[in-house]
Parts: sequence; structure tokens; C-alpha cells
Amino acid sequence: MKNAHREELERELEKTHRSQISSINSDIEALQRQYLEELQSVQRELEVLSEQYSQKCLENAHLAQALEAERQALRQCQRENQELNAHNQELNNRLAAEITRLRTLLTAGEGGMEMA
Repeated sequence: MKNAHREELERELEKTHRSQISSINSDIEALQRQYLEELQSVQRELEVLSEQYSQKCLENAHLAQALEAERQALRQCQRENQELNAHNQELNNRLAAEITRLRTLLTAGEGGMEMA
């Protein structure tokens, strides 16, 4: 009877042990599925972020090119402005000289008229 009881206890213990192992395996499989789902979600998010980053890099490159073009245009305008200012100064100097010359002629002419 002791042997029968011991065998029954061993069978129950083995049954409980298998049940626990089965439960643990189910838990592990559930965790593994959850992990894989989360991993796939993170991978999709990483792909989206990677694409967005690539787009921003392209946009940044285009903006850098546009900025450089604007800087070159600004430098060209500044050079032209300097040239025009120099030319304007030259014209102002010539105009001032011409006005001085005409005033001298007028003054000399008025002096000559008074004598007559």
C-alpha cells in the first residue's frame, strides 16, 4: 500500500510538474510573441524615422545650396553697389567741378558787364 501511495504521489507530482512546465512554456511563448510584436513595432518606427531623417538631410542640402546661391547673389549686388557708388562719386565730383567752372565764368562775365 505504501508503494501504491508513493507511486500515486509521484504520478501526481509528475503531473503537477508537467502542468507547471506547460504553464511556464505558455508564458514564455506569450512573452516571446509580445517581444516580437514590440520589436517589429520599433523596427517600423525606426524605418519611419530613418526616412524622415533622410528627407530632412535632403531638405537641408537643398537649403544649403539655396543659401549659398543667395549669398553669392548678395556679394554680386554688393560689388555692383560699390561700383555704382564709385561711379556716382566720380559723377558728383565732375558735376561739382562743372558747377564751379560755370560760376567762375558767370562771375567773370558779370564783372566784365559792370565795366562796360
